[in-house]
Amino acid sequence: CLVSLPSMSLLSARGQRRWPEAPNSGGLAEAPFFASSPCPLGSLRCEMGPHLAATLCPESSGGSRRAMLSHREGRLGLRSSRCSQVPRPLQSSSYRSGVAVMGTVVAGRADAPSPKNCPLSAAAAEMGWPSEVVARAGVGQRGLVCRGALFEHFVSCLVDPRRSGTYQFCVMGIDTSKPGQPSYLAWEPTGYFDRWFSADEVERRLAVERFGRGVGGVHAKDEVSLGEAFQKERLSAGRIVRWPDPATKGSLIHAQLLPELDHSGRPVMSAQCKLQPRNSIDLLGPAVQELCRRCLKLPRMSERQRMLVLDSSGRLAKHLQEELQGDFEVVAADDPEATRGRPLSTLRNKRHFLVDTDLLSCAEPRLHLHDDSFDVIIIPFVLGRLLRNDERRMLMLWREGLRCARSKLLLAEDLAEPVSGEPAADVATRWKSLLQAEWSAPVLFDGDLWPGQVGDHFLSSPGAGAPGRRRFWIVDASSFHDRCQMRAGNPPALIREPP
Repeated sequence: CLVSLPSMSLLSARGQRRWPEAPNSGGLAEAPFFASSPCPLGSLRCEMGPHLAATLCPESSGGSRRAMLSHREGRLGLRSSRCSQVPRPLQSSSYRSGVAVMGTVVAGRADAPSPKNCPLSAAAAEMGWPSEVVARAGVGQRGLVCRGALFEHFVSCLVDPRRSGTYQFCVMGIDTSKPGQPSYLAWEPTGYFDRWFSADEVERRLAVERFGRGVGGVHAKDEVSLGEAFQKERLSAGRIVRWPDPATKGSLIHAQLLPELDHSGRPVMSAQCKLQPRNSIDLLGPAVQELCRRCLKLPRMSERQRMLVLDSSGRLAKHLQEELQGDFEVVAADDPEATRGRPLSTLRNKRHFLVDTDLLSCAEPRLHLHDDSFDVIIIPFVLGRLLRNDERRMLMLWREGLRCARSKLLLAEDLAEPVSGEPAADVATRWKSLLQAEWSAPVLFDGDLWPGQVGDHFLSSPGAGAPGRRRFWIVDASSFHDRCQMRAGNPPALIREPP
């Protein structure tokens, strides 16, 4: 009715004979058209709504009511044909203040500026996005989904059906590479199905959430604990894996658990992040961030730098390939002997990333590569996962990494249960001394990783996700040379064969 009425009375009263023309493709959409949808129907409703109200309910002689509406326009979201702001496609006025979660307004920080008559940066702060990201998105201050918004999505995993079920996703990051068409990175509590959603898909899911709660037609699903979700248990129909309740103190927004954003709008798990790591990718977040900060400024020896990751699952390699956005060619390697006892798990891992089983041999151990074959090599948590807690073989593998790396070597290990019986601090000091004194490889950065529980520590041995000390080192491999070979003597006592 709202679309057909103007054709009879409203358009004739205004002297208009046609609808506004659609914006040209290839550029930013202009008001009153949507910036995120090619269909102008909703914008026409926003445009014709005030005109229809003026036709059906004429102004009084004083015109005070109309003057008040015009004065309030822009502050309370009332629109008219003179309003230059891009209309909000599907979300309602509940997104004006604070942060909206599934259609419920959650109070923002107390020190957040008021949105009334404030610049873009203050309005963007209430939405949870940096002002420069909002400017690049090209959809206006209120044309974005609030950071931290929650919605439900059913995931069907054909490779591992035990993981199939309903998960609650949280909007964490944004991609503004296409102005006017942003896409959102949403995380789920287990970290296995993190994915990108288009703006229209997120809008539709949030609209369904609000509609269902408005009419009371949403069926309350039983919640699956994170422990059960990581064990792939009880993920049946009618159950859901959720984030903490947004109305509690431990929610992602109230407890300020949302990760930081980089310059492109992607979330990064920095050392200051309060969010508990869900898996090995989140656990290595501070180390990868520090490595990228040092390596992305390297002089390029070829068109693309090469990175080798000792990752049997391929999940970390796939994550690095996506995050580095073409700066590196990532290669994953694994020991062929480690995959013989678990063929089904190996088949599932091939879904994520192609893993090369010809580059690594853990029996010696050795990397079947020439010197300086890769710019960067990452050796994460191999002591229990590949080397059966053999410290001597682990150090030999580190030496192979120094030989094959042209620039940087990233090492990470669990120190919860040292096999030598020494305190974790003494073990880390001894390893660092070997790198610098015997192999002339300066340690550029030495840092701690999350010491608490990790639900899906897939880069370590079974049971190694328990709380304990973890550490990482970024080593300069460009100056590597073995002093023992130069002296023509025996290798250090740490890597000698046991008597």
